[in-house]
Amino acid sequence: LNSTLLLHTEGSNQAPIFRRLRPLAFLDGLAGFNFSPFPNRPWQDALVSVPTLVRLSRGKIKSVNDVPVKYIMFRLRRGMGPQERERVKIRLKSMAGRNSCIVNDVEDRLTGF
Repeated sequence: LNSTLLLHTEGSNQAPIFRRLRPLAFLDGLAGFNFSPFPNRPWQDALVSVPTLVRLSRGKIKSVNDVPVKYIMFRLRRGMGPQERERVKIRLKSMAGRNSCIVNDVEDRLTGF
């Protein structure tokens, strides 16, 4: 963890470039991603913060508002009652309507288990 790695980035009309990054953690067991603290693979996935993604995009992404987002997951405060939970869902749905998003509650799917 106390070492740096080279991140290879490419753009459609840009020459490849290497960026030096220092990992905060290595994840294992995360389905769909390829991680290892050992340099034994020709490539690995990297999870970066949104501001870092904007910086690494070399101008393709102009701001954090332009980052495409497919899923956002929230963990609500423990002990939140059903009425408060419903208020949060209504607020998220009002924001989602402006962005053509869908709000799903995992609790609704687990009812009956």
